[in-house]
Amino acid sequence: VDGNVQADWENSRDFDGDEVSYTFTVYASDDTAFEAPLFTQSTDTSVVVIEFETLDAFLADLGLEEGDQVNALWTVWISDGRDSVQVSTKSGPVFTPIARPVTFERASAASADLDDMPGTFALEQNFPNPFNPTTSIQYSLPEAALVQISVYDILGRRVAVLINEDMSAGTHMVNFDAARLASGMYIYRMQAGEFVQTRKMMLIK
Repeated sequence: VDGNVQADWENSRDFDGDEVSYTFTVYASDDTAFEAPLFTQSTDTSVVVIEFETLDAFLADLGLEEGDQVNALWTVWISDGRDSVQVSTKSGPVFTPIARPVTFERASAASADLDDMPGTFALEQNFPNPFNPTTSIQYSLPEAALVQISVYDILGRRVAVLINEDMSAGTHMVNFDAARLASGMYIYRMQAGEFVQTRKMMLIK
């Protein structure tokens, strides 16, 4: 796959009310017992974005050359900090683990840069929206820039700083955890050089 890869799934809810986290996991196509993970990436939301550099290093470790492909399985493990379970579906009294097939192809960095480089600065609508208590915000940079993304309440008070650092050109994702905030409308604002954009999001608990 050229550029970044994104996977998403349904949110999970802990019966005891504990906050949950997710681990996106890739296995060999014949590892149906899910015993030897090849790649993992943790997230606090039901969306994961694997950036090109990370994916390329993973495929290189598997011995793939540019243009080579590999078939694999991906699944998600959910943890409440005490127990961890695999995403599954109920069939009668039995829960059956879910794994999805995926094919990775190792592309060249030049190809990824050419095909996937954003043409403009952009701040996307958060997903999910409304949300409780976490959500993801995607933004795009056609060139490297100092990026600042902050969240404000409706009175204009800053309640969180999500990003304040130099970022490379490309499409990026940042997660926002509003567990400590009250329900209501919030505004998030991105500044990158002279580019400034704001959007609204709704927290419902």
